[in-house]
Amino acid sequence: SSAAAEVARDTVLVLDANSRLGEEVVLALVVKRVKVRALVRDAEAAAAGFGTYVENVESSLDDRSSLRRLLAGVKSVIVCGSMGFDKGERLMEACANEGVEHVVLVS
Repeated sequence: SSAAAEVARDTVLVLDANSRLGEEVVLALVVKRVKVRALVRDAEAAAAGFGTYVENVESSLDDRSSLRRLLAGVKSVIVCGSMGFDKGERLMEACANEGVEHVVLVS
């Protein structure tokens, strides 16, 4: 869509950022001064751990409007855990629709 094309894509979204692996990924990106949006269970607790360097978001991978908001301005997605109840089908569809360039699975 043309609206998606007009958005500056400079953010890396880290899914399951409150997991041990997710925390390591977020901290590695922060050290490299990457703009990070972290999907977490508790944004307030995550803010205490990540500080002001990370945009902490509580959201759902299971509904399309939440995914659209979550992916706004996102260039890359790093998956550190669950991809939703449908094993990522909705996530991948939303990434394609929103112009996400890369999806990386880490385990």
